[in-house]
Amino acid sequence: MRLALLVTSTWLAKHAPAILRLDARPPTLDASGEGAVRRLTALVRGADGVDSYEEGEVRYEFPPPEGESPDESVKRAARFGRPAGFI
Repeated sequence: MRLALLVTSTWLAKHAPAILRLDARPPTLDASGEGAVRRLTALVRGADGVDSYEEGEVRYEFPPPEGESPDESVKRAARFGRPAGFI
């Protein structure tokens, strides 16, 4: 699993200009051990011009230990917007 979140300031400016700063913590295993959770904090400028901090999380799902079929790999990757095989 990648520990760094791959979001550049250029991407943010183009796709999410209201996000002034994005901080991402390293992922940690979830309680089930079948996935991970990454906490995010963002400084966001609202439509009214007021800045506020927003928090959220990203949940990652690991493939099962016994592996998965190519179809299941494609479905899992699609749920998270990544190419199959990308972890």
